[in-house]
This record gives sequence, structure tokens and C-alpha cells, in this order.
Amino acid sequence: MHLCDIRGNQGEIGLKVSGADQYFGLIYIGDTGGAFKRLVRDDSPPGIVLEEDAISGSLFSEVNMRDSKINILIGGARKFMEGWNSWRVSNMGLLNIGRREGSLIIQLFGRGVRLRGKEYSLKRSSVLKGPHPSYLDLLETLDIFAIRADYMGQFQDYLQREGLDTADTVELALPVLANAQFWGRGLVVPPRTEQNRDFKKESVSMLRVATHIKVTVDLSVRVKAIESDTQGLRISTSVGRVVQKVPQESLCLIDWDRLYLDLITYKRQEELYNLVITPKVLKEVIKYGNYVIIADDVIVSPKSFSERALLENAVSHVLRKYVDSFYRFKHERWASENMVYTVLDKNDPNLTFNTVTNGSSVAYRVKVKSRDVGLVAAIEKLQDDLEQLIKKKKLAKSLIFTLIATFTSHYYCTGTKRWSQAHPDWKLVRRNLLRT
Repeated sequence: MHLCDIRGNQGEIGLKVSGADQYFGLIYIGDTGGAFKRLVRDDSPPGIVLEEDAISGSLFSEVNMRDSKINILIGGARKFMEGWNSWRVSNMGLLNIGRREGSLIIQLFGRGVRLRGKEYSLKRSSVLKGPHPSYLDLLETLDIFAIRADYMGQFQDYLQREGLDTADTVELALPVLANAQFWGRGLVVPPRTEQNRDFKKESVSMLRVATHIKVTVDLSVRVKAIESDTQGLRISTSVGRVVQKVPQESLCLIDWDRLYLDLITYKRQEELYNLVITPKVLKEVIKYGNYVIIADDVIVSPKSFSERALLENAVSHVLRKYVDSFYRFKHERWASENMVYTVLDKNDPNLTFNTVTNGSSVAYRVKVKSRDVGLVAAIEKLQDDLEQLIKKKKLAKSLIFTLIATFTSHYYCTGTKRWSQAHPDWKLVRRNLLRT
């Protein structure tokens, strides 16, 4: 997935899959240059690419259009509490908000509760006469998912005053059976960095030219035209994709001191404290580094003072992306050199999630509305079936070891010095019992 910083609209980051022309989602926040990019760089899984888009217009202004392709909107809650309205909101995921906002949370929920309704009635289908599609009530329902939802009690009181159902839920545990026979076989889990190790405190790197680091900055211009002919409308798209580097004669037009201060500010924003950047390395990266700029000739070979600003802007993008790639490479190398393998056991975090009260097993936790008696009964029956299965499994183990003890006692009583001499097939019998 590609996260594209919409350069012409501060605070907007478009979401799209690799190779796609259109964005499916939008991140709308106040600052896209500091903590957010650091989070993407340090904590995102492989396959997440952070880049810039110098061409696209505002995606947020297109959210309410009927043909909008933006289906996911991520942002700070206060951006949506006031001064914004949309008929499209159907799901909300809330993280660490509402702990102090008070009544503003109700205002935020109102963005999703509000409906246009049939013929602009502002009403849900449940109060309108006539037939309606069977699935319409699902589309008219606002689903809210939240973490640290301290405000939900207040919202629940509000719903009760409005006469809406706020039935409590019951939590049921479905045990998960771990295959314990693998614990003693020396299986190792994927490598993890040792605890109490910190890359920023233990390693210092100096920015230099590294040919294995490749950077691409796309500043190309896209033009779309709609033409009419005898066969109707025809849409054509033209993309100016000139792949090039900054020529030697353009290096003297760059204010390297200003770019150095800009890069130091970027380094501080990204908290790259253990990376050393010298002024002379900037020109070396642009002169010898493995990078390409996809842009018109006017950007890398300016003919006027105003065009010189475009050149510096392109070089700044190259240097920032190079710093990100260089730092990530150093971090990954340090992590690979300090990873340790651990043997799989019953205390592994992957086997100890949602531990049941008695501490004997782990389980999936299912929450069901208490008024849904039939579903609660079905889950409780499933719980009983799982408990019976566990008891049968334990009984089978007990029976096997009882048989082994009986065979052992029988052949030992023959008076022979070695059990295997008393019965030539004893080892085979024992192995088959254990396998059973």
C-alpha cells in the first residue's frame, strides 16, 4: 500500500494500492511531516510505502461528491466535530478520544447518525411507510468501534434518553487447545530483538553515499483530456515521465546551506538522534547517489530564478527520502545483528492471549447482547462441547499411560533383567501406544 503526502494540501495523505491510479482512503491530520511519518517508517509492516504526490488536488474536498472513490477517512477527531458535514459516514473507529471532550463526542457521533433519507426526509426507513430493501437497516446503522472508550457511559445515557436500546452484553470464553506435544521439540519462534536494547542509544551512523540505496522522486505531470469524435467521448491520459538526475551544471544553483538546515530540522522532527549529517554529504548524495527524479527538464535545469526554487524543492525531496532509506537500512542491519531465537514454550505470547480465569488455557472472548437468549444458549452449548472434548482428551491420555504401566508391570514380573528381552516387540507396542 502507498501512503502519498498530497504536497499541495497540507495535512492530507492519500491511500492507494500499488499500481492504482485512484485513492481509496485519506488520512487528514494536522502534521504529516513529524510523528506520523516516523510511525510509518518505524512501525509499519513490509509493503507500506511513503511517498509524495505533487499533482493531485485536495482529496478531502471530494469526499462528499457522489462519484468519490474515498471510502476511508482517518483523522483527528476535532477536525470532524465542527464545521464539517457528510451524509456518507457509516462506521467510526475511535482511538484515545472522548476522555475530556464531553459533549463534543455527541457532536462527533452526530456526523454519522445524520441521514439524508428518502426524498430528503432526514428519516430512517423504519419510520417510513412502504416497502424497503431488506438490507437497508444495516446501511442506516452507525457502527462505532473504540479503544479506551471512557466516554461510552455518557453516550449510553444519551441514547437511553432518546429511547434507544442500550442492552448490556455478556462475555463468553471459547477455549483454544494448544498442541502441547510441540513444546519439548526445540522449535524456535521467529527472531526477536533482545529486551532492553535500543538502536538509538547503542548505534551511531554517519550519512554517506551508499549505492545500494535507491531513491525515486516522482514529480511528473499528468494530463487527462476528454475528446469527442464520431464514436462518442474518448478519454486520454498523458503522463510526462522523464527520468533524470540533477545535471552537473545545476549543482551551483542550489543553496546548500539552506538545504542543510532544512534537513537538520527534518532529522529533529523525525527524531533521528543517532544519525550524523555533515554539510558536504548533501552535494555528494546528489552528485554520486543512486536516485532518479521523474519530472520535466525545467525542474532539474532551471532557466530563471523562480524555476530555481523548483530545483531546490526536488533536491530536498531526494535528500529526505535518502535519509529515510539510509536510516531504515542501518536500523534493520542493527536489528538483524541483535536478534535472538527463543524456544517455543507454553509461555510464548502467541499462546497466552486472553487467559481464562483459572489460568489453565487461553480462549477467544465472545461478547453477545444479553437479550439475545438464543445466541447465548448456542455459545454456552459450544462451551460445554469443548469442555467434554477436553475431558475426553485427558481421559484418553490417562488410559494410554495406564496401559503402558500395565505392560511394564507385566513384563517386569517375568523376572528378566531387561523388559525388552521379555517381549521382543515391547518397544514397538510402547511406540504404538504413545502414537495412539
